[in-house]
Amino acid sequence: MSEGDVVPAAGPVVVEAHQVPTYPPPTKLFEKHPSKPHIDGISEYESMYKESITEPEKFWGKHAREHLSWSKDFQTVHSGNLNNGDNAWFLEGELNASYNCVDRHAIKNPDKAAIIYEADEPNEG
Repeated sequence: MSEGDVVPAAGPVVVEAHQVPTYPPPTKLFEKHPSKPHIDGISEYESMYKESITEPEKFWGKHAREHLSWSKDFQTVHSGNLNNGDNAWFLEGELNASYNCVDRHAIKNPDKAAIIYEADEPNEG
């Protein structure tokens, strides 16, 4: 094994949301993004988390339709599993990743930068 190779854990590693520390965003973030956050608080987060675990098909289907633009709607939210190597999400659906990542935001905010290139090295780009 060479240096830097990743060795997978012997078994599944599970970390529950209540075991992970939370940190409030810095105040300066709100100066740049004064709009209302997507989630109102910890109680809404906990409710969403519970639904994502107990009713994953409903949860992910609702959020995929709410937050992404589909050129062809999906019929099946999820099929298969990791153990069989046949995981598949949003079957029968089609979307344009470029539109969802860039174009729709550029249409909504035409005067705001959509993509900012940053070179790896100072003398590049």
